[in-house]
Amino acid sequence: MTPARERYEFKYKIPLAQVAEIRKAILPYVLPDPHANGGPFPHYTVRNIYFDSRDLRAYHDRQFGMKRRKKLRVRTYGGINDIVPVFFEIKHKLGKRRFKERVEIPRDQVAVAIDPVKTFLPGSSAPPIDDRTLSRFRSYLETLELEPAVLVAYEREAYMVSNDPAKRITIDEKIRTRPAPGLDELFLERDLISIDSKSSLVEFKFDDGMPLWMREIVSHFGLRRISYSKFSRAMEESGLAG
Repeated sequence: MTPARERYEFKYKIPLAQVAEIRKAILPYVLPDPHANGGPFPHYTVRNIYFDSRDLRAYHDRQFGMKRRKKLRVRTYGGINDIVPVFFEIKHKLGKRRFKERVEIPRDQVAVAIDPVKTFLPGSSAPPIDDRTLSRFRSYLETLELEPAVLVAYEREAYMVSNDPAKRITIDEKIRTRPAPGLDELFLERDLISIDSKSSLVEFKFDDGMPLWMREIVSHFGLRRISYSKFSRAMEESGLAG
């Protein structure tokens, strides 16, 4: 289990044409994310299945600006042929602060892990059944009556700050979605709906104050911080929410 961490995530939407300029500005301060693929820029594909109730409580909590809210998702990285784990994540939000806890689940154990009635296969590398994050995840699914709502996938260019790897910068593009996925459709690429195809989402992530050089980049490019939720956009583009 990864313990919950308090995080700040400042988001900025920029035109695709501005990505190269932003990248040039941040490169003196960052290193490639070690989990990213090679190539001209460090990148990987992020895939999520978000959960919500039938009355769309998670979606409406965000739309109404509830200061305390949570989102549950199943997340993985890469393609269907990659040997990658799956993570069960609970994202908590309190005002501007965010806390995330996650537990790693072997890919072949996802259906079992999500059902408290089932047990893990003998000899599997799954976490113990009493893992606290997994137990909370299961409990929220049951008490809040949550079901898979939308699949959200996107391409991420990822960096960590050279002198403080806990601080990160990501650039997300090609956000795409589809409604009501099954847990076995985490890697689905068929019939996905494109979201914000003409822009990129830049995020500065930190837990103890935004560095001066980040603030200077924001000021230099005239970036305007926005409130942006891939989950909410996906719910709307998929026709599940107005």
